[in-house]
Order: sequence, then C-alpha cells, then structure tokens
Amino acid sequence: MRKHIFHGIVVCQTELLLSGADVVHFAGDAILALWPCSNIAIDETLPHAIDTCRRIHAGIQAQARRAKTALDIKIGLSHGEFNLVHVASENERQFFALGPAVERVAAAQDLANRGDIILCNYCVDVVRHLLPMQLL
Repeated sequence: MRKHIFHGIVVCQTELLLSGADVVHFAGDAILALWPCSNIAIDETLPHAIDTCRRIHAGIQAQARRAKTALDIKIGLSHGEFNLVHVASENERQFFALGPAVERVAAAQDLANRGDIILCNYCVDVVRHLLPMQLL
C-alpha cells in the first residue's frame, strides 16, 4: 500500500512541476504548490491550475485501479497572499501556511468530498463562466 501511495504523490509532484507550479512544501500528506501570477494573469493561470488538478486526479485514479484500492484526494485552489512559517526545535520541525488564501480554501475543504477540486469564492468568480461546476 505504501508503494501505491508514494506513486500517487509522485504523480502529483510531476504534474505540478510540468504545469509550471513551484512545489513550495511537501509535508507527507499535503503538498503546497504555487503558480505565481498577477491579478491580471489570473484568468489564464487559474484554468491552467484546474486542468493540472484534473490530470492529478486522473493519475491518482489510474494508480488506484492498478493497486485495486481507493486513493482519492481533495485538492484546494485559492488565490491571494499567504505566509510560510517554519517552527523548529531540536526534535521536531513544523510547517504552517497562514493567511487569507489558505483560510478561504480551508473553509471550503470541510464541505467537499474526497476526489473534489475545491475553489475559494474568488476563484469560482474568475472561472464560473468557463467551467461547469457544482457550488456547495
């Protein structure tokens, strides 16, 4: 099972890097990626990020079929600023992403199911006319 989960993570990282995203942090069960863009470029960047999320889900599902197990993940997309905070001691190291962009998508995450792509309200407003979606 570990091998299949690891391969799923590799699928995620590969798709993110191929899409031009920067993998800011990897924390075992979470990956924080960033597509740098200005407010002007969000109309192009956000649909590109959503397509990347769809490819990640397809890759995860293909791996799940090969492994004959469930490997569904939630992916959250948000737009805005955030801060990266590292807190370390001799025995432990913690990582936190804080800020409005993180808070918006985290609030939506609790409403979503595994396998969903979650967008903050701002992102929904940007792509609503481009993509079919179900609002929660």
